[in-house]
Amino acid sequence: MTTNLLLNLYRLPNSLPREGSLRIELLKGLLVFGISTKIQDRIETLIAQKTESALTSEEETEL
Repeated sequence: MTTNLLLNLYRLPNSLPREGSLRIELLKGLLVFGISTKIQDRIETLIAQKTESALTSEEETEL
C-alpha cells in the first residue's frame, strides 16, 4: 500500500516568515525552503575555514 505524504498547498500560511534569512516559497503546491545570499556566503566561508584550520567553538555552533 502506498501512502502519499506530500501535502499540496494553495497559499502560504500566515504564520510562516516571508522575510529575513529564511525564504519560504510556494512552488507547484509544495513548500520550498531557501536561505539568503548573506547566510549562504557565511556558511561557505565557515566551511572553507574549517577545511583550512580549526573553527572556534562559537563558529562550530554557528555552522
